[in-house]
Amino acid sequence: MKIEKQKISLPVKNYDITILKSKEFEPVIEPDLNEISTFNELPNLYLNKFHPSIREYIEGKISDTENAYDNTFGVYFSPEFRDWAIGDSPIIFKESGNVEVKEKEYEGTKGLYELLFKQNPIEFTPQDSNNYINIIKKSNAQFLGYDPSRGLSTSNAKKFVEIIKPIIE
Repeated sequence: MKIEKQKISLPVKNYDITILKSKEFEPVIEPDLNEISTFNELPNLYLNKFHPSIREYIEGKISDTENAYDNTFGVYFSPEFRDWAIGDSPIIFKESGNVEVKEKEYEGTKGLYELLFKQNPIEFTPQDSNNYINIIKKSNAQFLGYDPSRGLSTSNAKKFVEIIKPIIE
């Protein structure tokens, strides 16, 4: 960084003021990743907040233009929580890659991520399916507007018909 001294005069009174002026100043900024709350702020830094195994799903959800991601029974970005949510509840993606909903932690597997994010999930185990259904039930994601008094939400999507509907009805 180059610093040069420059003298200036003020119009009211003549003062000699030394100003430090940088011609090649490049600040080193290391933002607190916890303070970056949205993808639009700094995309790469935002994505780096997440465990590598969940990062691709977050990025895919943000940039989805083909409706490959589930907006009804899946994870969404909630303006209310200023974070990710499922149903009526925040969903916390732990540094370990695990997932927490309403103080219950679930093992973060590729299969669980598929169920949480994708419209047509692939490669998931019965345990992934059980964890997903527990999350759906805890967060009221199966109800219209996430409100049990409004009745069950329905869909013709494969995930709803084959995984959710048989368990919640």
